[in-house]
Amino acid sequence: MAWVRYYYQPAVQLISLGLLALGGLWIWLIPLAIFFLTTFIDELSPGHEEAEEPSRYSELPLFLTACLAVIIAAVFVIMASLSLGAQSNPNSLTVLVGEFFGPQPIWALIGAALGVGMLLAAAFNIGHELSHRLDSRLRLFFGQVICTLSLHSCFPIEHIYGHHRNVGTHLDPTTARRGEPFWLFMPRSFFGTYRNAFRIAGARAARHSGFSRVLKNRAVQGIVIQLVLFFCAFALGGWMGLSAYLVATVIALLIVELFQYVGHYGLIRVPGAPVRAAHAWELSGTGSSSFTVNLTCHSAHHVSGDKPFWQLRLTHQAPTLPLGPFPVLVIAMIPPLYFRLTKPALDEWDRTLATPEEHALAIETRKKQVSGIHLRTLLSRSP
Repeated sequence: MAWVRYYYQPAVQLISLGLLALGGLWIWLIPLAIFFLTTFIDELSPGHEEAEEPSRYSELPLFLTACLAVIIAAVFVIMASLSLGAQSNPNSLTVLVGEFFGPQPIWALIGAALGVGMLLAAAFNIGHELSHRLDSRLRLFFGQVICTLSLHSCFPIEHIYGHHRNVGTHLDPTTARRGEPFWLFMPRSFFGTYRNAFRIAGARAARHSGFSRVLKNRAVQGIVIQLVLFFCAFALGGWMGLSAYLVATVIALLIVELFQYVGHYGLIRVPGAPVRAAHAWELSGTGSSSFTVNLTCHSAHHVSGDKPFWQLRLTHQAPTLPLGPFPVLVIAMIPPLYFRLTKPALDEWDRTLATPEEHALAIETRKKQVSGIHLRTLLSRSP
């Protein structure tokens, strides 16, 4: 029965498809249910320690979930394009699907964009899982397609060959530094991921020659996939349809970057030192763990990146926050509140989990922050 919980996400996606078809206020149940229902389950069961025993069917839940996520996510993207673009591009397919979902008022479309964005971000976790399956080109391809639905076509490249090596250091664009607001972190993480991915993919494709060097470049492949999705949204819904697609994917990107921000905020590792469980935050909760296919076991994933999601467990050797994952993501968008929330846990990390070298770097970082605050204060007082 332990496997059943991993069907929480695809079940929510299927129910959401029905709510989208109903339209109106029903659409707003999608984002509200995802947030509040998952948070409520987390409160009832704050941790999940039950082991999923390996079996001959161990791969089955992953592929059922992955295939369903791809299909449902694609339907959502098309639906978002059609529902807004039906009036501006009335071709036969648009009218057919548009009549099924029905044109929606702007307040309903806002709920649809938020709900679709949250579901695309949830599917992103499936893409992350498949991106670690380096033994299968098909799995890598599907993983990249799913990540591209959140505008992160190059994530699988930088994540595998960059992030897992450089986590906790200034070489990693997706490790948030102490005192760094989310709104400054997000562009640094997003563009840094693409920059590093093109560098890594270019170096890996350098052994080929001629045009095959371009064809074998996975970063270029990701851009092509993204352009194809843009074209499909435009072809089905016109400019309004493309706009709907972009709104939903930007919301998905925002949520993905929030998870990345929270996942390593303020944690420090000396470059070249071994990666430990203490270099990633753990976010416990049965509801969020089931919905994100064990993304909450983040520190265990960094210690054993080759393990499939169902083998990950909470390490209890990493910093944790007093709130569940979903409320933390909301608070992370308000920097002063997030800094206040994380300070006790970071202070505890410095005392009990940091190595002497990491503790020294933490002190140096704190001094720079204080100096920066002092300098800004002096400048503000100057005539």
